[in-house]
Amino acid sequence: MARSIQFIAVLCLSLFVINGAAVEAGFLTLKQGVDGYTGTRDAFIDSRSSSADVNFGTHEKIVVDGTPTQRGLLSFTDVIRPGWIPLGSTIHSATLTVFTSDPSTLSGHARVYRMLADWDDSTITHDNAKLNGNTQAGIQTDGLEAVTTAIHSGLLPTSGALNLDMTADVQSWADGGDNFGWLFYRFGDDQWDFWSSEAADANLRPSLSVNFTAPATAAVPEPASAATWSILAIPGLLFMRRRFRQGAVAPDGLLSAAPRSPAPPHADRQIVRAASRSRRC
Repeated sequence: MARSIQFIAVLCLSLFVINGAAVEAGFLTLKQGVDGYTGTRDAFIDSRSSSADVNFGTHEKIVVDGTPTQRGLLSFTDVIRPGWIPLGSTIHSATLTVFTSDPSTLSGHARVYRMLADWDDSTITHDNAKLNGNTQAGIQTDGLEAVTTAIHSGLLPTSGALNLDMTADVQSWADGGDNFGWLFYRFGDDQWDFWSSEAADANLRPSLSVNFTAPATAAVPEPASAATWSILAIPGLLFMRRRFRQGAVAPDGLLSAAPRSPAPPHADRQIVRAASRSRRC
């Protein structure tokens, strides 16, 4: 009887434990138009009177300058989602890479700030960039539109790639935080440009490379599914229990091909005679 109960318990568990915990590690590079990713947004705003109300969301280059004020915007949307980087992932590293298209001829610094307000690359201009209740045109690093402290500051490259560590920002997204991208802010009177997501050469488009570990997940049957499996399992469990009692199931739980021992000769007649004697008594 104990072996029978043990076998039934093991069989029941096998029906409900579909998958154990699974941890998935991955490396993902996001770039507009590559491997199905289309979530890059970028633009720049220009404070000059002839350009203040012009949208620059479809240019091949993002222009960053201090005089006149030209500020670049860049974001990677739809990053945290199933099939890409799952919510709750641990981010080991995240690198933003942009490629210089027009180097600055003067030495100067640029700063990168985290955006705090959403923006639309197809409509934003210098004049209408009044975000999160800000009434001043252009994007300000005032704690409303962008953070007050730069997350990166340094000399701009004269050619090639600029690589920026964005691990903390991407981890914030994976933890459920807002993702509004970044503001590129230039000091000096000579502009610096980098290629946008509209660049004809896909190799020059901005990219975000992320090394991550997805959270552990366990597949648990839905209530309706579990009930269905229970109903379907009952006849099989009863059959297996009978077979176990009859010796057709080995102690290790495997079905045995050994035939049942034959009944003694004339066993049915002996049973009938015994019953008759009992009635006479």
